[in-house]
Amino acid sequence: MSPCPCGGAPREADSATALAGAARIRGEVTPQQLALVEALDAAKGALVSAYALAGKVWADDPNGGPLAVKESVHLMARRVSRALPGWAIIGVKGPGGGYRLVRAFNP
Repeated sequence: MSPCPCGGAPREADSATALAGAARIRGEVTPQQLALVEALDAAKGALVSAYALAGKVWADDPNGGPLAVKESVHLMARRVSRALPGWAIIGVKGPGGGYRLVRAFNP
């Protein structure tokens, strides 16, 4: 949470990328998890395929990342979601499926 400009009270982070960046500084997310959040945040709610995410997450890996791309992205999305209060990473199965980043619903 960041201070509110109106009086210093905490408020929800403006972007998941900012929230994940702060979690990265605290050691709560890995550089790859931060890259996943950045890629989903940049998509602005659109679906992003596991393979497109893998290209962003493991762009610097000389081996191209893990062999089991879909499973690796799925596990990473589940883990990083826990470090993003107020946000959710939604997986959509099937042809044309992928992941999207949305604000979490808190009743």
